[in-house]
Amino acid sequence: RMRADYAQAQREGWRFGAKLVRGAYMELERERAAALAQPSPIHATLEDTHAAYDAAAAFLVGEIAGQAQHPPAVFVATHNNASIERVLQQLRRLGRSDDGVMFGQLLGMQDATSYALAAMGASVYKYVPYGPLHEVMPYLVRRAQENSAVAHAIRAEAAHAAKELRRRASERLLPAPA
Repeated sequence: RMRADYAQAQREGWRFGAKLVRGAYMELERERAAALAQPSPIHATLEDTHAAYDAAAAFLVGEIAGQAQHPPAVFVATHNNASIERVLQQLRRLGRSDDGVMFGQLLGMQDATSYALAAMGASVYKYVPYGPLHEVMPYLVRRAQENSAVAHAIRAEAAHAAKELRRRASERLLPAPA
C-alpha cells in the first residue's frame, strides 16, 4: 500500500510523507481485522515485522536519493538500532545527507542513540505521550512489550549515563591545568 500511495503522489505531483512504526496497536489491529472478517495486517513473526519495516525504509530512502520529481519524506520512528544503522548506511552508500529523513524515539528510550544522531547532524525528534494515566500507561506498556530489546537498551542507556556521570565527576575532582 505504501508503494501505491507513493506512486499516486508522484502521479498527482505532491510530496509523500510517511512515519514508519512497528505495530503500535497490534492487538487492536488484530481485533479490528477479526471483527471485519479481514486478514490480520500484523506480520506473523517479529523477524517478518523487522524485514517489512527495513524494506519500507530502504525503499523511501532510495527514492529520496533518486531522481524523483517529488521525493518523499520519511520519519524513521524506531528504537531499533539495527534499523537506524541500516538507514544511515544506505544514506552513506548513496552519498546523501539525511534531507527528507527524520528519526524519532520516545523520550527516555534510546536517548544515547538520539544524541548520537543529533551530533551527526540528523533531524531527531523525541515524543512524550501525555494524558490521563489510565490511557498513557497501557500505551507505554505496549511499547515495552513490542520491543524485546528495550530491557537491553535501558541497561545500555543506564551504563552510558553512569559513564558520563563518572567522567563529569572526575573532571571536577582533578585540578585545573596550570
